[in-house]
Amino acid sequence: MRAFVCVPWLDVDPDAVLPGHGRVEDLLAGLDVSGVRRTPWSLCG
Repeated sequence: MRAFVCVPWLDVDPDAVLPGHGRVEDLLAGLDVSGVRRTPWSLCG
């Protein structure tokens, strides 16, 4: 699992669960998020 996937996933669904692996929040706790950066970009107009 990659932090750049988990961080925005939790933004969209804070209760997300990856079947067979557990809560995404718990998975993220074991990952290095230091390289994950938010951008000012938006997909909504």
